Amino acid sequence: MNRPIVLIHGSPGKPSAWKGVIKALGEDVTAITPSLPDHNQTYPPRDRETAAMAAAIVDDLGPQPDGIVLGGHSYGGNVALQIALANHVPVAALVLVEPVALETLAALGEETAYADAKTAFDSYVRNAKAGETDAIGMMIDFWFGPGAFTRMPDQVQGFLRGQTPVNVRDVEAAFRERYIRETLAALSAPVAIAYGTSSPAVSELIAQRLAATVKHGEAVPLDGADHGMLATHAPQLAELIRSTVARV
Repeated sequence: MNRPIVLIHGSPGKPSAWKGVIKALGEDVTAITPSLPDHNQTYPPRDRETAAMAAAIVDDLGPQPDGIVLGGHSYGGNVALQIALANHVPVAALVLVEPVALETLAALGEETAYADAKTAFDSYVRNAKAGETDAIGMMIDFWFGPGAFTRMPDQVQGFLRGQTPVNVRDVEAAFRERYIRETLAALSAPVAIAYGTSSPAVSELIAQRLAATVKHGEAVPLDGADHGMLATHAPQLAELIRSTVARV
């Protein structure tokens, strides 16, 4: 690939989440994996809008006159979408891996699915702010299925608990995002949106509705995958990135 590929991790998460995908892409790829603002810190996070996080990442990238290939997983997909919509930097291709852009559902007429998801996440935010130790489990179970949090290794549970304030900040920011159908439809770069066949139905709905709205969209199911597909389906995601770039 003659353009750098910028891969943005989810919330909570780390840039290293992309290591399997980067390995599968091969040595001819220049991969940049920024950290979302305030992630993996012990102090309370600053309030930031998703668009502000997008701008901060672009500022750190510096000038990219030839454009970039942009990928994002989960909330990182929201940030990637904001970068593309704001024209902060030329985006040659966009690959969104189960973006949690729930506000797109409100903008695209999926009011019932949006309301159901918002009810679940409002409950999570309330419990987290009330100091419930395992509140983050509500978010994990929403995306990965009932009981997913309790099945995770202790070390992973501890990391997620520690990052709960950051994740709450990001969830609240995600629900303040605003999308306009016409602005989404004006995206000219090829856009691929991956979702897992084992993920909640709302993941497929976001992918399908976004793909049908942007100019050159494609919703791509990954058989047997769930929200953790960066780890389980890295080769398939690497191939999806390559095939999307080939459409440029």
